[in-house]
Amino acid sequence: MDHIKSSLDSEKTWTDYYQQLNLPPMYRDRYQRLNPILSEDPPALDDVACMNSLQMKTRKYMQDDTALNRAAHRLLATSFYFEKTMPIDNLPDGTLQCTGMFCNNPPEFVFLQDPGTIRCRLPRHALSELGNFLANAHERSQGPYFITRDKDRPQSAEQHPIDQKTISNLIHKCQWRFPTLRLNISSTLAFMEIVLCLWKNEELPISGFPKRLQQENFRTSKHLWCQNVPHSNI
Repeated sequence: MDHIKSSLDSEKTWTDYYQQLNLPPMYRDRYQRLNPILSEDPPALDDVACMNSLQMKTRKYMQDDTALNRAAHRLLATSFYFEKTMPIDNLPDGTLQCTGMFCNNPPEFVFLQDPGTIRCRLPRHALSELGNFLANAHERSQGPYFITRDKDRPQSAEQHPIDQKTISNLIHKCQWRFPTLRLNISSTLAFMEIVLCLWKNEELPISGFPKRLQQENFRTSKHLWCQNVPHSNI
């Protein structure tokens, strides 16, 4: 009985797991546990008739749960990722620079060589819903926007707003397009941060960040996009 009770102690299981990870401070808040509180004693393990009622009570309790919203926002941010397609250049002042672009589902027939991109993993049919969500974030705060910065040089932070045109393209054309941006870093060993801010003071790292851009291989091929020509003719 003690063994069964111990195995069902999910709080202890979570604590042990989290401690074994031995995470650096920058990654600790990326692990979250959703632990809704029941207003009554849980049913017996074999009382399957209570399953639907238990699910409804849990959904109702978590409807406005901030932890659930934070987890959802973090998952959304990780749908964006940076893809380097050109090497990092040395600047006269001794710093380094990598040029990139936020893009996804480009229109056909626009010829463009992109030296670096931030792409979105969401499928095309989900981009319209993403646009509606971002539009709501626009109405409620100063967001949404991206921030790029060298982790060792906070003063290098630059804000890149997701403007109404970008959101409109998401909603009506299911296309993710974003202006070209430059990432300035102090050295090849510096950690670069790219975060998504849906609301003010809420910074959510995109997939894979922070990291050293020098660790990532770049594509040598050119990306050519064509506009207004059927796929069968490309």
